Amino acid sequence: MTAKRTVLRRVFLACVLIFDLYVGHTVFYSPLDDWQWSMDMGIEWWLSGMLNGRYVGNLVAVVLTRSVLLKTLSIGLGLFIVPYLMARLLARGREERILVLFITCNAGMLLVPSMIWRETFFWVSAFGNFVVPTVGFLALLLLLRRADQTRTHLAVWSVFLFAYTVVLGLFLENLTLLFVGACLLMLLLSFRDPFFRTLSLVMLAGSLIAAYLMFSNAIMTDLMSTGNAVNSYRRLSFSLEDGLVAVVYSILRQYLGELLPRAFDLGPYLAWPLAVIVFLGFWNSPCRPACVLALFPVIHNLVILKTQVIISRPGWIASCISWSLPLLALLVNRTDWSVKLRWLLLYFAAPLSLLPLAFTSSLVYRHFFFPMILLIIIAVDLAQPVLFCRWGWAVPTVMLVGLMLRWGLPCPTINGCTQLQEELIAQARETGADTLVLPTDRFQFSVWWARNPWDVEKSHYFCQVHGLSDDITLIFLPVGSYETWPEISQEQWDARVELHPSPDYTPVIPIP
Repeated sequence: MTAKRTVLRRVFLACVLIFDLYVGHTVFYSPLDDWQWSMDMGIEWWLSGMLNGRYVGNLVAVVLTRSVLLKTLSIGLGLFIVPYLMARLLARGREERILVLFITCNAGMLLVPSMIWRETFFWVSAFGNFVVPTVGFLALLLLLRRADQTRTHLAVWSVFLFAYTVVLGLFLENLTLLFVGACLLMLLLSFRDPFFRTLSLVMLAGSLIAAYLMFSNAIMTDLMSTGNAVNSYRRLSFSLEDGLVAVVYSILRQYLGELLPRAFDLGPYLAWPLAVIVFLGFWNSPCRPACVLALFPVIHNLVILKTQVIISRPGWIASCISWSLPLLALLVNRTDWSVKLRWLLLYFAAPLSLLPLAFTSSLVYRHFFFPMILLIIIAVDLAQPVLFCRWGWAVPTVMLVGLMLRWGLPCPTINGCTQLQEELIAQARETGADTLVLPTDRFQFSVWWARNPWDVEKSHYFCQVHGLSDDITLIFLPVGSYETWPEISQEQWDARVELHPSPDYTPVIPIP
């Protein structure tokens, strides 16, 4: 029976991996930076740090935008490996638990709203900066566990983890600061442990070097000296002329009143893990009746979705309560303190990873991907006694299948539209056509963010990427036109976007 279960587990994991690779195959290069990174200017931006100090994340974008095969493998494996590493962490060496934990973690990850989906897995440039460091962080936790188990080859571990933390710190500014704080805390907690004290010191050194490289970037210095950068796209949330008290107040107002409430306005992807932590945390505690408080983040989420009112005094108070209840539930939980401490550290890391974003007024929802993964890890760990009861795996399995269908069913249409566009572009390039008409599939803002250029700048990049002449007329039909192609209705023709790239156009620096 054990051998059969092993075979079944491998077959199931292989099927999910094939699905993930297919999704990765359908991801196309977006006009949102992907085209630029694939050109010579992308190399210049990366080497000069013209956009930001995300040197490793930008390198990933440069590589993936130049190879369809690497793009497919990276995004497909990213979809698979995030829940797999989460399952490995939670299984703690018990192989028989991997499958159920993988199913549950995968279902939680695929619960992401379309806004975050299209800003992480369906946008190559963003994938490199937001998903890859999440994979790197999960792998780091497994590496540290392995180092703790072996406690040998200290010099090898030190050199490797030093280089690893330098690389890991060059993806996102907020994660760079989080990793510095985590390494410092790790040093304090392991001060009486010579082995981990050494590892903590070298990791802290690596993270500090990464922070220096990240924040010595010209954009960061401009931001701190003038209050804005990149044509005011990046702006400080406070005035440089204000005193310290006013600055702290502005940052806290941005953090508590803007960032944390935003976690509840797109769907249940964070509210449900928070509710699970609250319910199961109180269930195994002297305060079992407090389990009813698990309804609070769920109701808070539903109210925001219903009213569409996010920024308000009741809203930010409710948000603070929703984020505080899991902390209270974990504190009173009867679990051994060694396990509880790991839960608490991961839980604190979730909202704290958003805190550096409060220094600026810009907000992108893809920043919530990392804290979402941390909350799912804690929720699934608390739920293990339930998951491994009889039929405990049924609900997450049904959820996973439904969510895979949600993201998978549009993929054949998206892929078909991409192939048709490539065929029409190739025909226009070979025949030297002066006009190119391209249809668009219907999944804008549900699966993908942008497929076609919308202005002269983007049309210029489009022509460069596809080897077209700049004197061509580009006509892009509206969403849904692929499904009726080659028939074009008058309504679709009236809604077309017609662009005339100019050979004299001078590219500008894009918004990072």
